[in-house]
Amino acid sequence: FQTIENEDNLFFRCEVSNTSCQKINTKKRKLMSVKRKEIGDELAEGKFAINWRRENANKMMTFGEPEPCNLYSLDTLKKCKQEAIARKIKYNPLDKCPIHSLLLLKYSQ
Repeated sequence: FQTIENEDNLFFRCEVSNTSCQKINTKKRKLMSVKRKEIGDELAEGKFAINWRRENANKMMTFGEPEPCNLYSLDTLKKCKQEAIARKIKYNPLDKCPIHSLLLLKYSQ
């Protein structure tokens, strides 16, 4: 830590040692628009969200690396799959029709 006084200005110089410059990102990217539709359609064809996530994790990173921000969470992937299946059978959540509910139940398993 060093202080330099110059007439009416005061400057501080601070050096930090033994630190890592690697920034760890904790925020996740949102799965939106075209990408959400593509991934949802892929999952709606019968692929499980955990398997999709595992395959992409193997492509993006090696063992011990922190999770990248574009590796979506399981909850997001499951919701994306649910929306894709609902789009496929034209299910409207505001519609309380029991036939639509049965179709959703049939195609979601």
